[in-house]
Amino acid sequence: MKTDDETTKKTAPKKVAKKETTIYIGPNITGKKHIVSGTIYKNGLPGDLAEFARTDANFAALVIPVSQLGKAWQELNQEGSPLFAAYKSLQNKEV
Repeated sequence: MKTDDETTKKTAPKKVAKKETTIYIGPNITGKKHIVSGTIYKNGLPGDLAEFARTDANFAALVIPVSQLGKAWQELNQEGSPLFAAYKSLQNKEV
């Protein structure tokens, strides 16, 4: 005989995890891809940028949840911080 917990587990609809809105806070990047600072992504990064984020840790570090924007801006302006270093590494970069 099934318990109420077992029945609920089988019949309850599965929740789809919604991706958090993110923002790119790095410098503008030119080249094949034109990436603009301040661009907001509501459903994750588009395919080509998602691939770039997988291959470039500095770019990935500068795509942050909007909910953490205040803290990230503070860190971005602290010389020697990881976000400061990531920003500097992407300046004048073409992709």
